[in-house]
Amino acid sequence: MKNARNLNKYGEVIYTSSKGNYVCLYVDEDKVDKLAPELKRLPFVKFIKRGRISELTQDFGKAFLDTCREVDAEMKGQYHM
Repeated sequence: MKNARNLNKYGEVIYTSSKGNYVCLYVDEDKVDKLAPELKRLPFVKFIKRGRISELTQDFGKAFLDTCREVDAEMKGQYHM
């Protein structure tokens, strides 16, 4: 994966898999549309897969409260005999 070092100028290389022969590269959202055609022209880039983090709900407060309630209910159920 010696070509992975060449990708550092396009973004941040987060993960390199020599067995799977792929690289995870983070690029700023505002630069993706400009960089995607450049990356596709590189001879060692087979395909580009965009992440979908912007489509996910990132409000973890409700999930945390729900988990706490479930744990409390389990704990109360264990101690009531």
